[in-house]
Amino acid sequence: MIILGVADLGHKLDRAGAAALVARFWALGGRHFDTAHIYACWIPGQTGGSERALGQALRDAGLPESRVTTKGGHPDAGDIYPRPERYLAGDLVAQDLAESLARLGRPGVDTYLLHRDDPREPVSAIADYLRGLRDAGLTRALGVSNWPRQRVAELRAALDGELVWQNQGSLAEPNWRETADPTVRRFTTEDFAWAADHDVICTCWSGSANGYFARDGQVEGFDNATSRARLALVKELAAAKGATPNQIALAWLLAQPGDVRPILGTTSMAHLEEAMGAAQLHLTADERDALAVDGG
Repeated sequence: MIILGVADLGHKLDRAGAAALVARFWALGGRHFDTAHIYACWIPGQTGGSERALGQALRDAGLPESRVTTKGGHPDAGDIYPRPERYLAGDLVAQDLAESLARLGRPGVDTYLLHRDDPREPVSAIADYLRGLRDAGLTRALGVSNWPRQRVAELRAALDGELVWQNQGSLAEPNWRETADPTVRRFTTEDFAWAADHDVICTCWSGSANGYFARDGQVEGFDNATSRARLALVKELAAAKGATPNQIALAWLLAQPGDVRPILGTTSMAHLEEAMGAAQLHLTADERDALAVDGG
């Protein structure tokens, strides 16, 4: 399954364009949309704009049965998104969700995620208030974003029902390291294997590595020796399968063990059409593993 990320929906497309994009995603087999309480605070006056635009677009396109993930519990981002110090406190998260639902125009969402982790908050307390949100009918499934595996394991033990884990995940390696911002996390292949063993769904933000494979490596945030070595192999496999390099890179995520779902962030109809073709590709385990070389 490929998920459509809509962080930019409210400011890069007008109302008609947004409705057309979500309708085309649906026609191509897409059913799930990803947004967040904080999107798109980096544009003046657009905090919450993504949720508002998505809700409107789904109504305009006549898609009330679509699945929506939103996220709350994000740390302070300065003037553009001021937050209290304890940003994962239960009352703040409940307020975030209430505001998100009002923007979306929905009584509940399919999946609700905590956007970042805060190790000061015990997992047991977090599990208690998340369970309360689900029991109140505000969300069907629960999960977390940018959490380390050990904390996800604690939450898995404390919660029943569907659990979703969202981190950055792509075939290209980012240039950033988690130590630079401990509230941002990246999936490893070991994480995917653990999630498969523990019935945890993995959703991958920046699943196409900001278009690294679509742009022939011309993406500064992911351009390094490892990514370039993988790009060369992706090009060879794409030629052999009659696919695009970007489709191969997304198919690599879909071929991981368990349930791994790339998030595609785009407002381009052409990019959407091309990327959704990845869902029709099949990579063998040998093909999948051969792509994950270390460029040194």
